[in-house]
Amino acid sequence: MASIGALQRHSWRRVAHSLRMSPSSSSSSCGRRCQPSNWVNFTQPAWQSWAVVVNDYECNSGTAFCQGSCQCGNKDTGQNECAAPDVDHTNAQVQKDVTAWLQWLQSNLTFTGYRFDMCVGYSGQYTGQYIRATKPTFAVGEYWDDNVNNVVNWIKATGSASSAFDFPLRDTLKGCVDSNNYSGMMSGINPPGVIGVMPANSVTFTDDHDTARNDRFGSTDQIIQGYAYLFTHPGTPMIFWDDWNTSQIQSALQRLMQIRNQMNLTPTMSLYIDKHQSGLYAAYTGTYLALPRHATPRLAPPDTSATSLLAL
Repeated sequence: MASIGALQRHSWRRVAHSLRMSPSSSSSSCGRRCQPSNWVNFTQPAWQSWAVVVNDYECNSGTAFCQGSCQCGNKDTGQNECAAPDVDHTNAQVQKDVTAWLQWLQSNLTFTGYRFDMCVGYSGQYTGQYIRATKPTFAVGEYWDDNVNNVVNWIKATGSASSAFDFPLRDTLKGCVDSNNYSGMMSGINPPGVIGVMPANSVTFTDDHDTARNDRFGSTDQIIQGYAYLFTHPGTPMIFWDDWNTSQIQSALQRLMQIRNQMNLTPTMSLYIDKHQSGLYAAYTGTYLALPRHATPRLAPPDTSATSLLAL
């Protein structure tokens, strides 16, 4: 609570993290092999096997969680989660309890936003339903998929109520920075990823707690280059906590945040990609020319009287 109070004093918005919609493993009264006996240890609310989907199955073995006499819920509305069965969000009691819990997070702990975890596990329509019922100031979902159409379709399923982490952009940008070849940083006339389709609903990032374990964005210099792109382009950039606690990266981030604020660069800013090739990327964001770090300014702006140069 002391941490929450400190954030309030500095007018920071507080986002509840990892609203994961799968139960954890533990014993229950459902019977030893009456799966999901090891996966329905719910308290507050005291759900039972009816609160999980009927057709999810375990990792590797393919054994169904729901077996024997357990009366599980309806079929999954998303992808299989093999670590534990998904919660059945089609169930009216589940919907009521999840909504009440989100309202409690707002009223009792003063959270103003949500970060939904493992969104591939259930339909985005329920995420949208929870958001509309509780009205947070911000919501983002972890729909971990490299296919931009799949992520965009999930956002649309929420009724565009939620943003999504832009995994397609992150992976493309990571590969381009690593190879120093930016030819992949344009899709048609737009940037790759969700920012090229629904920039207002894109949360851009270099790393999170999952990717940082075994798929780090790159070296310190490469991470800074990644942030230079994110903070001068559409979407809402996210800062990874470990990066903020690295002094060299933090210094660069402070400068990039200052640039974004001073130049009024917004999630839906206009963007014109001028060069995307080996060793060079340049784009106009509004009336500004954004260049990657170490790039040499050698492009003539369309209107030099109205264009300022941001050399990052």
